[in-house]
Amino acid sequence: EYSRQNGRFRLRVIGHPDYGIPFGQQDRLILKWIASMATWQKSPVIRSRSAAAILDTVGLPKDGRY
Repeated sequence: EYSRQNGRFRLRVIGHPDYGIPFGQQDRLILKWIASMATWQKSPVIRSRSAAAILDTVGLPKDGRY
């Protein structure tokens, strides 16, 4: 689990039991995107069709090399 709080805003990411949560320079973009979407949508819950759809949105490749 990864959690950050800034005032009344709290970001909480719960990873898969077997794979954990994203960690690395490029993976931080995904966490920033999630926080931005929560702010833009004014909703604490962000839903996506798939992880691939998120990667497309932030412009990251889906091959796992990056």
